[in-house]
Parts: sequence; C-alpha cells; structure tokens
Amino acid sequence: AMEVNVGTVVLEAIHGITWMKAGHLRFEDFSYGVIWKALMPYAHSKKPLSKRVYQLGAALPGILLGLIPYALSYVFPSPELLWSGIFFTGVALGDAWILWLIRKEPADALILDNPNKPGCYVLESGATATPKGLA
Repeated sequence: AMEVNVGTVVLEAIHGITWMKAGHLRFEDFSYGVIWKALMPYAHSKKPLSKRVYQLGAALPGILLGLIPYALSYVFPSPELLWSGIFFTGVALGDAWILWLIRKEPADALILDNPNKPGCYVLESGATATPKGLA
C-alpha cells in the first residue's frame, strides 16, 4: 500500500510540474495538499491555464504511470508492471473524464482548476465561467 500512496503523490506532482513548466508558472502559483476525507492528494493551479496546457497536465500522469507500464508489462512480463499500470490507469479515469468534458471547448479557452473538487471551470472570452466535472 505504501507504493500506492507514493505513486499517487507522484501522479499529482506530474500534474503540477507539467502545468508549471508548460504554463510558465511559478511554484507559488500552485497549492498541493490532501483531501483527507477522500485520502486524495491534489495539485491545484491558482491561475487559469490554456486548454492545451491543461490537457497535457491532466493526461500525462495517466500515460506515464498507467498506460506505459501497462504496455511494458507485455514486453517485459511483470505482474508489478501490469497491476501498477492497471491501478494508475484506473486512478487517471477521473482526469480522463474531465478531458472528455472539455473536449469541445474552444481552443483558446482558459481552464481554471477547481480548488475544492475534482473538476474545472472553463473561462471563455467575454463569458462567465462554465463549471465542468464536480465543480
């Protein structure tokens, strides 16, 4: 169970680092923590991100920790790789759901992460924020 906890923290770190680097933001522009009732670590950007940057940061953890280890388990037979890939692909389904919800938003939309719940707000020029997910 310890590797799952460490892996979940790594998953959130990948979100944060990707958004920080791709969005040209500073460490201070993010908050990190744990929603203790759900035992869910989180990385939250306090500033809106472009749709493409948000999509990259949302997708990368599931790809790196889920899909790639899963695929590698077929090349290098390993129950650890297989189950780790399955587990983190499952964990990333929430991110995949958010990506699905914003797929038709305009390319120039800005995405603001919800600080309290899984989900985000879509900020369109001249429009009010549209919640997506549990936002």
